[in-house]
Amino acid sequence: MNKKSKAESLLENLPHLQNLIKRDPISYKEEFLQQMTHFESSLSIFQLNPTKEDDHFSSLVSFLGHVVGCYPEHAKDYPKKLMDVLNQHYLVLNSTVRKSIVQSLTLLRKHDAISSLELLELFFKLFRCKDQALREYIYNYIITDIKAANSKAKNNKLNKTLQNFMYQMLSDSCRVAAKKSIDIMIELYKKNIWNDQKTVNVIAEACSSNDLKLVATALNFFLGHDQEEEEEDEDIPDISSIQHSKTVGGKTRAKETKLKRAKAIVRRKKNKDSKVEVFNFSAIHLLNDPQGFTEKLFSKLRDSPKSLPFEMKIMVMNVISRVIGIHKLTLLSFYPFLFNYLNPHQQEVTLILTFAAQSTHELIPPEDIEAMVKTIANNFVADHCAPEVITVGLNSIREICSRNPLAMNSDLLKDLTEYKDYKNKGVVMAARSLIQLFRDKNPELLHRRERGKFVSENMKEFKKLQFGESLALESLPGVQSLLKEEENEKDWDEWEIEEDEEESEGEWIDMPQDEDIKFDDEEDAEMTEEMIQEEKDLKTKTAEFLQTKILTPQDFAKMKQTEEQDLAERMAGVKKSKKRSADAMNENDELVNVKDIEGYQKRAKQTYEERMESIKAGREGREKFGSRKGKKDKECSSTNREKQKKKNFLMVAHKKEIKGKSKLKLRDKQRLLREHHIRQKMKRK
Repeated sequence: MNKKSKAESLLENLPHLQNLIKRDPISYKEEFLQQMTHFESSLSIFQLNPTKEDDHFSSLVSFLGHVVGCYPEHAKDYPKKLMDVLNQHYLVLNSTVRKSIVQSLTLLRKHDAISSLELLELFFKLFRCKDQALREYIYNYIITDIKAANSKAKNNKLNKTLQNFMYQMLSDSCRVAAKKSIDIMIELYKKNIWNDQKTVNVIAEACSSNDLKLVATALNFFLGHDQEEEEEDEDIPDISSIQHSKTVGGKTRAKETKLKRAKAIVRRKKNKDSKVEVFNFSAIHLLNDPQGFTEKLFSKLRDSPKSLPFEMKIMVMNVISRVIGIHKLTLLSFYPFLFNYLNPHQQEVTLILTFAAQSTHELIPPEDIEAMVKTIANNFVADHCAPEVITVGLNSIREICSRNPLAMNSDLLKDLTEYKDYKNKGVVMAARSLIQLFRDKNPELLHRRERGKFVSENMKEFKKLQFGESLALESLPGVQSLLKEEENEKDWDEWEIEEDEEESEGEWIDMPQDEDIKFDDEEDAEMTEEMIQEEKDLKTKTAEFLQTKILTPQDFAKMKQTEEQDLAERMAGVKKSKKRSADAMNENDELVNVKDIEGYQKRAKQTYEERMESIKAGREGREKFGSRKGKKDKECSSTNREKQKKKNFLMVAHKKEIKGKSKLKLRDKQRLLREHHIRQKMKRK
């Protein structure tokens, strides 16, 4: 009787049975088969009413998911039955039952009882469920599973099938499912798992969707968020203070755990800092049809002005300008569209001017860019405009002309350069930067007094490039500095070898006496021929150096720095800003920074409210500027004077201070009492 009751209780206590089966599968095989039979009967009953909440069925599914791996030959059909239930009733299932089935399937996938492709395709369908917790669980599992499948090598079969399936999900009627699919692709691209062209082009298709959330997600991806770390920085704990607290208060499990976590955070931080950064192509570079992509986006921007909010328009214009600038595309209707937004009172006008500069390149006809430059000059660079507006206008014209110098004419440039004598510092800096640009790009447009000494002396060497013409370089500028460094290293090595040989010989060499050196015309001609021959040899050495040496990013940085130093030394009267050149080395030429458009801005005078806020903010934590009377540190003990007040009277009765009080005269007692009252009154004030 006891044995029977024990067996029945064992069948009812599934967690205990699960523990026993994992320890000894052979001994509890019959109990497992009974539970499988019970599951089949419960499943047939459950399918009659799948919307009903059934806790027993959920616990049974969870139990079998844990122990099925111990009896693979007896549970071959179990994964298929669970998947059939989800395929048929996933929209109407109870949330608890549905989650238990999903978790059981993930356990089966862990034991290779089900293929990854079948499970992931099913999970993508579950994004249509109105269950946020389930969608978040599936989202994290899909990313983890795909990452594990591609950890050792790229699983191209799985990747292509899932990418095609996600492409179909974009046109799904459920917007949440489409949004989650795009989020998964973006997350896998960030983790450097799916960083191929197909992933980028599937995300690009989402930009033409009617769902604004889907479009915003895809646009944010193309705006460079694929290269940014979205993880929050962890505060680095002070391990020494944690170890000290551990020794002071005794060992506890909580303190041990806290110390382990702190060490793990510091270790992760060190690994992150020492990790070599992996550079990928930007997503915009991987577009298959950038021209068609920009045309679709521009038609969406132009044909639906009311349906798109202003923030979305800004994002679309930003993506269009970046794609045009990077791929050197021609979309002439985009520039007249920007004219409507080029006025000083326009919201986010500095961003729009940045887009105008980004979308400019040398293959755009100068007539179209010239019209845009004139519009900016008329609306921003005028005497009736504020100095900040003039600064923004001049800087934006400079950025546009740096990409297409033919868009400027001499008359307009003459008017713009007159602002170099303006009373505002930001305007003067912007005008001088424009003058400096055309000294390099096209000095013929400048007035003679604006060209500078170096440019005026070398005007014959300058060659103006026409529209569509490019300058072919024989070698990279600044490469001669690298060549000199390599030759110097070789000379040092040879010098060390010769020095060793001379030390071994130890003999003096008789040198002939100096004679008067005479030069004639023949020797001058020979020297000229030698100089020409040296130039030819230098070109040959440079070509051989470039063909045999693999240049690193550090080499390119040295070459650029050498080129800028040589130019600054040659140009008389021109001061080179080291800070600007250093920033320019790290800057991506394809993009325009908003700070370059805004330029130098004089800080506005603060209002009374702003001054009071800054004063109050400055008072926080300024203990060293005030009196520390009556204050003490948080972790310090009480002072001796405070301890003395709390002592028992019998402990201090023998002191001279106490005994002396009893021997005082009446007049002295009155004087001390009067002084005490005066001090109390002063404290109250």
